[in-house]
Amino acid sequence: MQQAFHTRNYSIRDFEEWHSRGELILQPKFQRRDVWGDKARSYLMDTIIRGKPIPKIYMRQDVNAKTRRTVREIVDGQQRLSSVLNFLKDGFKISKSHHETLGGLTFSGLDEDTQKDILKYEFAVDLLQDMPDPEVFNIFARINMYSEKLKPQELRNSRWYGDFKSCVYQLAEEFTTFFIVN
Repeated sequence: MQQAFHTRNYSIRDFEEWHSRGELILQPKFQRRDVWGDKARSYLMDTIIRGKPIPKIYMRQDVNAKTRRTVREIVDGQQRLSSVLNFLKDGFKISKSHHETLGGLTFSGLDEDTQKDILKYEFAVDLLQDMPDPEVFNIFARINMYSEKLKPQELRNSRWYGDFKSCVYQLAEEFTTFFIVN
C-alpha cells in the first residue's frame, strides 16, 4: 500500500498569498457553498488567536509543467479557510462573547503582534499531490460519508453563544478538580 498523501504545515500567510495570486481554489466543483455564519467564523478566529488546534485541511496540489504554475484545490477545509481569508479583509468582527478584549475588532483593528501571530498560525495540511479527480472525489466522500449527525444538545451548543455560556465553560474548567472530587 502506498500512502496517497503527505502531511505538511502551511501558514495563514501562505494561503493568503496563494489566494491573491489565483493559485487557490476554495470551492471546487464537489464542495458546498459557504455556509458558516459570523458566530462560527468568530469562534474559529478566537481559536486561532488563542493558538489552539483546529482540524486539518485536505488540499490537492497540481503543478502545470507548461505554465509552471501550481494550483491548490481545497478538498476539505473550505469553510475554515474562507472564514480566515474573509477576516483578513475585515469581513467580520470577533464577537465579544468569544474574546473579551478583542471582541468587536476586525483584523485591521488588532495590534500588530496579534496580526503577526494570526498570519504565522499554521494549519496541518494533508497534501494530495497530482491526484486525479476520481481519487479526490473518493477521499472527499470518505471524509464526509460517516459523519455522525449532531444530537439536539450539540446543535444547541454550537448555535448559542454569549457571556453566560462563556462564563459557565470558564467556571467548569476552573473547578473541574472540585467537581471530580466531590
